[in-house]
Amino acid sequence: MGLFGRRGRESQKTAAGARKFDLNIEEVLDGWEVRHAIREIIANAIDEQILTGTADMEIRQIGKKSFTILDRGRGIRPEHLTQNENAEKLSGKAPVIGRFGVGLKDALAVLSRRDVNVRISSRHCTLTTSLVGKHGFEDITTLHALVGPPGDDSMVGTEVVLENVEPVEVEGAKSLFRRFNGEDTLESTKYGDVIRKDGGPGRIYTNGVLVATEDNFLFSYDITKPTKKMRQMLNRERVNVGRQAYTERVKSILMDAKSAGVVRLLAGDVGGHETGMQHDETNWLDVSVRACKLLNAADENVVFATAGEQRKMASTIDDARREGRNVITIPDSVGDKLASAMDEDGGAVRDMRRYVEDLNERFEFQYVRPEDLTPTERRVWDMTESILRLVGAPHLVGSLRISETMRPGRIDANGLCEGERITIKRSALSSMEGYAGVLLHEAAHATSGEGDVTREFESKLTWMLGRVAVLALERG
Repeated sequence: MGLFGRRGRESQKTAAGARKFDLNIEEVLDGWEVRHAIREIIANAIDEQILTGTADMEIRQIGKKSFTILDRGRGIRPEHLTQNENAEKLSGKAPVIGRFGVGLKDALAVLSRRDVNVRISSRHCTLTTSLVGKHGFEDITTLHALVGPPGDDSMVGTEVVLENVEPVEVEGAKSLFRRFNGEDTLESTKYGDVIRKDGGPGRIYTNGVLVATEDNFLFSYDITKPTKKMRQMLNRERVNVGRQAYTERVKSILMDAKSAGVVRLLAGDVGGHETGMQHDETNWLDVSVRACKLLNAADENVVFATAGEQRKMASTIDDARREGRNVITIPDSVGDKLASAMDEDGGAVRDMRRYVEDLNERFEFQYVRPEDLTPTERRVWDMTESILRLVGAPHLVGSLRISETMRPGRIDANGLCEGERITIKRSALSSMEGYAGVLLHEAAHATSGEGDVTREFESKLTWMLGRVAVLALERG
């Protein structure tokens, strides 16, 4: 920021009959562009529309570098220039944009410095600006409002005419408002709206005006009910507002959201942690857990699997997918919260533990007694203890069973290990080589306690096969 008025700066001529009102602006917001100043004028017009329930405000181009901003409200009065804070807006009774009465004066100062001419008209007065000598110190010029009589005392609302302004600055100012951006609202909650992102950064609005952008947000948001803390943290400039100002309200919006579109996108994003594609909202544990519970209630085919379960229970997860289940990969921290949890409708959350329990309830093995095997099958079966003894696991013989069928979806599977209980499909007994391979595979699971494609399981299986090979070579 820098001083606005300086000794010796040239003043504009004052209009005949105009009263000079010192705006008492000691500093200009140097970080503001012309578009930020125009934003304040647009915000005032939108707020007046909201507060009075009148027709939509308008922005029109009336010349190559001339624009008008018009509302249909009560009309600006000279006393509005004396306000530091607008009590009507601060009351919180309406979702207005502005909070600071100094916004208009900041805008006038920036526009004057950037050589943009401003004329404000209402049925109460006409306002322009000029650099005028300060009363009692005429050699020091400061920005004054020149207050003249109205040009039309029957005029409705307030009209702001801007001259010598580039169209790109007006478009830039409009882009700072949600109403001009054509974004889709996915859901409205009591705290604000969830907005579909357009492919760029997430946009954070407060009552429709942009206050921040987020590169790694899944959605954009319009906070329509800011907290007291948030209102205090929204700085006068309304640019580059820190995340700490709005994080809690964004969380509140997501914790209140219930629509299928928002819930599915959130729950799907939870699974992005494995690929590094997860957005920041689903790094918030409470948001992720609630999204999963809502999806569980909405989609009876969803099953949640942790990253660890993806490694240890790969075949079971493949079974679930073959059944048409929508398997969502979740972080272990979310899985811990969902374990034994109920969803928003009071139903059990379908994690992998519950899926396996349900699978067991739905499926019955068709077990075959050894004495009912064919002679060929029986000769193969009778080698079971000898094969297991080769790898030091004869204790598994008692937990081994033969079944005509395997669980639904396990089309290519000939064996299943659940703890130390091993079930082998009867068709594997058609050859000694095939049976021994399946038996050693499942024995490796039983003795290692690991699922398929884990390093521990592969190491155990490799050791067992190596042991069998060495013994076979020793025996000639």
